[in-house]
Amino acid sequence: MNSHSSVYSAKLSGGLTNAIIAQAVPVSQNETFELFVSLTKTGPFPSPLIAINVQYYNENTFLEDG
Repeated sequence: MNSHSSVYSAKLSGGLTNAIIAQAVPVSQNETFELFVSLTKTGPFPSPLIAINVQYYNENTFLEDG
């Protein structure tokens, strides 16, 4: 696999099954971050639908989607 940043990459299986990558990132109040995602497909077939969801929590309490 190739990664855009030369650090991390993931290959998701195709087909009709949903594939999920999840990561929790603890942050302190007033910190700011940028989410940068690079996606590509392999092979001649159309890529599946892609959904990106960022969720915000306060400790263990869900606050909102972003």
